[in-house]
Amino acid sequence: MDKIESELNDERNRLFAVVYINGRQFKVGENDLITLQDNVPLDVGDKIRLEKVILREYSP
Repeated sequence: MDKIESELNDERNRLFAVVYINGRQFKVGENDLITLQDNVPLDVGDKIRLEKVILREYSP
C-alpha cells in the first residue's frame, strides 16, 4: 500500500495513455493498476499487450 500511496502523491510530470480493454476505456500511467470485471484469464502481475491505444499524452 505504501508504494501505491507514494505513486498517487507524486507531483512529478507523468506520461499517460488512454487504452481500450474489454469494451472499456482506462487512463493509465506507469505502474498503474486496473481491474477487469469480466472473466479474463489473467493473474495479478501478468503482462498484456495493448492493441488499441486511443491517446498518449504527457501531463505537466
